Amino acid sequence: MNNLELDIEIQAMESRGKLKIISKPSLQVVENENAEILVGQQVPVASGLDPETGQVEVAQQDIGTKLNIIPQITEDGNIVMLVQLERSTIGDEVVIQGEPFFTINKRNASSQIRVRDGETVVIGGLVTTDVRETQQGVPFFSKIPLVGLLFRNKTERQDFDETMIFITPNIVSSESG
Repeated sequence: MNNLELDIEIQAMESRGKLKIISKPSLQVVENENAEILVGQQVPVASGLDPETGQVEVAQQDIGTKLNIIPQITEDGNIVMLVQLERSTIGDEVVIQGEPFFTINKRNASSQIRVRDGETVVIGGLVTTDVRETQQGVPFFSKIPLVGLLFRNKTERQDFDETMIFITPNIVSSESG
């Protein structure tokens, strides 16, 4: 599949609700230098305990999708990239000294990829499945043994999320700008 066909297929999947594009950044990178892209936010996370005051120390941590790429152009005009991908989400709530904090769930992938100039490579496999169970009920009546079953509702929801990264490197020579 060429890049035009791939773009058409991605747009069709997005219009049907089967795909959500969270970011479409474009940047220029100097050969053998690190490029980093972060699509996300910062959240407060417990980072330690102050020994003098006994208080929990809080630091801001990036969560979301982080991509690091170090490209290198080969003699035959191909591009070799060291690619590191991290997908992080807010996890469970924990209480430390009476204060609520959250854990951070992380998924990582790392690879070295060789691709031709202008060719698209896809990195996938960062899959997350989230199962949530909720129970609702009519106050008082839902707590009555046996009869309470008629006044409460239990639902289970499963979310499936796979992060896929599409990378299309293009060599920009110093003459072309």
